[in-house]
Amino acid sequence: LRTALKGGVSNRSQFSMKSYITQIYSICIITLVGSGAISLLIFGFKRYLKSGRVIHYKDKMYLLNNSERILFNRLNEIVNPNGQGELYVLSQVGMSQLFCFKNGWRDPGLNEISRKNIDFLICRKRDMQIIVAIELNGPHHGEEKQMRRDIKKKYALESAGIPFLIYTSNNLPNTEKLIEDLKLSIRKRAGKIKNRKE
Repeated sequence: LRTALKGGVSNRSQFSMKSYITQIYSICIITLVGSGAISLLIFGFKRYLKSGRVIHYKDKMYLLNNSERILFNRLNEIVNPNGQGELYVLSQVGMSQLFCFKNGWRDPGLNEISRKNIDFLICRKRDMQIIVAIELNGPHHGEEKQMRRDIKKKYALESAGIPFLIYTSNNLPNTEKLIEDLKLSIRKRAGKIKNRKE
């Protein structure tokens, strides 16, 4: 009996020792793996920093290019001469500011146009009512991808009842052409607003 008890205690001690060693071994492995993972992350981040992929912002200096400045000035001379007109000309307006979305920021329509801008937006001074949106297309607008974006932009504005004028930088409209187009757009917009109120 004593021999059996001694053997049982001995076996139990050996089992406990093996279990203890196994636990220590597991802890060491986990620690090593964890340390390796952290080291790898730090090393990867350092490489990422050295790779030049970090975003560096550079001052654009001028909000509008040369063609856009010419059109902006012409529009201002027409709708707001000497600051005494009834309209404002705004530039580089985000399209998400022009629409109401039923589902707020979750609305799929917001996703579609949130990154798009309007080159010029004419608003009424007294209440900032939207009158007409104007786009000035450069050479890249002839590309297929850009043309698809322009079609979406045009559809969004016109389906909301906002007149949309499009010009090209290599064929800028003169003052007479602008006056004619603006008069037509203002009448069209007034009709849309009247129908909505009724």
